[in-house]
Amino acid sequence: MNTTTASGRPWGRAAALGICLAFLGLALAWWAWSPGGAARLTLRGHAGPVWAVAFGRDGSLLATAGEDGSVRFWDPQNGTSRGVFSLPSVKFHAVAICPTQPLVAVGGEDKIVRLIDPAGPSEVAALTGHTDAVTCVAFSPDGKWLASGGLDKKPRLWSLPGGKPAQTLSHHKGKVWAVAFAPDGRTLATGSEDDTVKLWSVANGHLQATLTGHKARVLAVAFAPDGKKLASASRDGTVKVWDTQRRQELATLAGHKGHVAGVAWSPDGLLLVSVGEDGVIHGWNAAGGQARGTVPGRQGSGTAVAFSADGATFCTAGTDGTTKLWPASGDGAVFTSR
Repeated sequence: MNTTTASGRPWGRAAALGICLAFLGLALAWWAWSPGGAARLTLRGHAGPVWAVAFGRDGSLLATAGEDGSVRFWDPQNGTSRGVFSLPSVKFHAVAICPTQPLVAVGGEDKIVRLIDPAGPSEVAALTGHTDAVTCVAFSPDGKWLASGGLDKKPRLWSLPGGKPAQTLSHHKGKVWAVAFAPDGRTLATGSEDDTVKLWSVANGHLQATLTGHKARVLAVAFAPDGKKLASASRDGTVKVWDTQRRQELATLAGHKGHVAGVAWSPDGLLLVSVGEDGVIHGWNAAGGQARGTVPGRQGSGTAVAFSADGATFCTAGTDGTTKLWPASGDGAVFTSR
């Protein structure tokens, strides 16, 4: 029996076949750009919110920092525990893994930046100088510098390996929630409750630029792998992408319902992933800012996101006390580009 149009004209088999192929093409296009939804691993152990995550450069170590006063070390390949550093009296908010030596930095509400040997794990140094809680830490790519920021509004630079105070950066008018080094290690970005992102010279601590546009506190900053772009996440519910050379805004990525707490670039620079209050993981085309899709990430808020150096995995943390590892490449990738 022939299919008939509204005008009464019959469709031929070729026309019907064409319609089927068109629908198939649309379905394939949707599938190629739609996200998956399965976490590869879910890590449990923290007895409260997990505020920070960090991958080691060689991919063999993952660190998480929590409000329960513990810093936990994991094998990201199979999710087994590699040790726990615990100070129950301290709520930890920040963690970073040094790219050049076995050293981990953590910061928390006791105003101290601690350096930890993950093999113990054991504390090897306590860096003092902040006058309020430490909310963020980051190592430079060459491992020669450590940056920290906190509620005292003054980001600090420490020289390594000894952790000697090097610079105190004093131009923010609000609490500092984020620090990140450029890939060449020459520039430090900071995000603050004064709604700005600031760029600083690591060599001398001079302020290079102030990026304005967010309408609420900046909670996370991340440089693109080539250093030419910077992403910032804010309590205003957006992610902004900036040109670091012209110091101009390139795009505003909107889609989260509530504040955005974390943002990270894939190592190839093609994908941005963000997490926030809505508990949803958002993927973005880094080149043009188009949304690649969303994945329900957890019950509770997402607090942090990080990519492994090989780009095969990204992890997310949240207030539900879990850390989840998601496939970022291959057939099971959560977000695909074609």
